[in-house]
Amino acid sequence: MTDKVLKLQQTLERLSNLLRAERRSFQTKWGLLPVQFEVLNYLASCNRFSGTLMAVCDYLGQTKGSVSQTIKLLEKRGLVLKQPDETDKRISRLTLSEEGAQIISEYNSSVMLLGLDEETTDKTQSAVDALLVHLEKNIKVKPFGFCENCQYNCVISDNEYYCKLVKTPLTPEDVVKVCVEYESKSQQREG
Repeated sequence: MTDKVLKLQQTLERLSNLLRAERRSFQTKWGLLPVQFEVLNYLASCNRFSGTLMAVCDYLGQTKGSVSQTIKLLEKRGLVLKQPDETDKRISRLTLSEEGAQIISEYNSSVMLLGLDEETTDKTQSAVDALLVHLEKNIKVKPFGFCENCQYNCVISDNEYYCKLVKTPLTPEDVVKVCVEYESKSQQREG
């Protein structure tokens, strides 16, 4: 490992520790275990196609059994709602309840990253995105990404989109959320 790579790894670990400490403080306030908070955070950020048990398992890298138990506890607390899919009754769709959404909204209003100028934010986002793609490829995990950057997203007009994979119109809200079916445009060129 080169000195530059080691320094980058150490910086990322420090950043991760700071973010985790902030999150831990927030979780304690709400009486949530880390995995419970991760489920809530994922459900707040995913699109309508990605709120399923298996998508949560893939995203968190956890087993179906442990995630299922976590979701049951969150349902019992009234933070997650589970409803049968409209077209495939074998699938349950998971969404946040009003209280679950309120918790995540409060967390997302954290001041940790406020004050970064737009240029720094944009450059950092680009670098972190590239690093995430690299890590996902290296450790061979399913990539998750935003519909707006997916090879299946077709822009019809300014506020009109269509997913060529699931053959469904997308809303402006859909395209800025995380999708389980995501495939980067670069994968299309490589594949």
